[in-house]
Amino acid sequence: MEDGRKNMERLTYFLMGSAVAAGLAFLVSPKSGRETREILASKAKEGKDFLGSQLRRGREYMMKGKEQVSEQAKDMASRAKETAREQVEKIQSTEKEGPETISPL
Repeated sequence: MEDGRKNMERLTYFLMGSAVAAGLAFLVSPKSGRETREILASKAKEGKDFLGSQLRRGREYMMKGKEQVSEQAKDMASRAKETAREQVEKIQSTEKEGPETISPL
């Protein structure tokens, strides 16, 4: 859990640094204001599309994991139920036989 948090912090710092660097690069750019705005709009759209695709992939990954966990839980519940049923049958069969008598040696 701690590694995931550190990775998110690193990603956040990387993205913040990238944004600052991009901003500085555009400020000293030899292009006109209109060209710079067009480039910025294009890059913003690319970033939005990329993040959207990553979110879709993340959702799909989570849904697959959810399905796997659900199937495993159902399987475990089924096995526990069967084991409990077997134990009940054992107990009932020993009760029908009556108490065991211990013969002295």
